Amino acid sequence: MKRVLLVVFSVFLPVVFAFGAPSDKQRNAIAEKLYGSIYITEFSGLADFSVYITEFSGLADLSVSIQEFSGLANSPGKWHIEENSGLADFSIYITEFSGLADLIVYIENPEAFPCHN
Repeated sequence: MKRVLLVVFSVFLPVVFAFGAPSDKQRNAIAEKLYGSIYITEFSGLADFSVYITEFSGLADLSVSIQEFSGLANSPGKWHIEENSGLADFSIYITEFSGLADLIVYIENPEAFPCHN
């Protein structure tokens, strides 16, 4: 039984890691499109994108400024946090693991971000 499990993991585990994280080119394409009203979901399966929040701007794919009004979130890096998922342009899931994220984000004004610690 142990040998069968070992074979299954040794065959499928590299496949999982190979398709897990997007390439730099894919991250840049996502960063260019991700602006506007953003809804933060607690369920990764309901999100358009998974996002890792970093404290270091040099590690980020995108620096984000949280806007108070949705009309101001009209270019890459500008987000308005929407509380109603039906009114949001995108939904994101915040992951604790950068390797599982579609995008690594630095929040320029963390006091305006609802998940601010």
